[in-house]
Amino acid sequence: GKIAIIMLNRLNIDNQALYPILLLSFVFFTFSMTDLLKGNGYLAVYIAGMMVGNAQITHRKEIYTFMDGLTWLFQIIMFLCLGLLVNPHEMLEVACVATLIGIFMIVVGRPLSVWLCLLPFGKRINLSSRHFVSWVGLRGAVPIIFATYPVVAGVPGASVIFNIA
Repeated sequence: GKIAIIMLNRLNIDNQALYPILLLSFVFFTFSMTDLLKGNGYLAVYIAGMMVGNAQITHRKEIYTFMDGLTWLFQIIMFLCLGLLVNPHEMLEVACVATLIGIFMIVVGRPLSVWLCLLPFGKRINLSSRHFVSWVGLRGAVPIIFATYPVVAGVPGASVIFNIA
């Protein structure tokens, strides 16, 4: 992370569109080197991203715009691929249970978990901000991705879990 920050701030590239590509190369480098050292590449990239994201770097706007577009692209690809895994005729069997679980998670589960996570921040986060955080954001991606693991591993009944997710 620190190396990326230093390089981004010291290099003077004529084409500003190359700064996001440079940062992306640091992502691949960080993951690869950590994996080579038998570490957790995902965690290393996450921590490096936190460091870069909180640092004062030049060309922040170009990097942010590129990464935002990349995020949307990967979300589209992810949901498209997950949609290809769904068998509609299998979903009818779990439709009622899945609907009840979904309603509970939307109305009770997510707001409650967000409120509990924000408790340590006390009055620094006001009531309207807590409501906003508990109702916005991409929902459903993580449980669906996790539900694919038992399917890939061949666990009996895994398709039921996947269809409910």
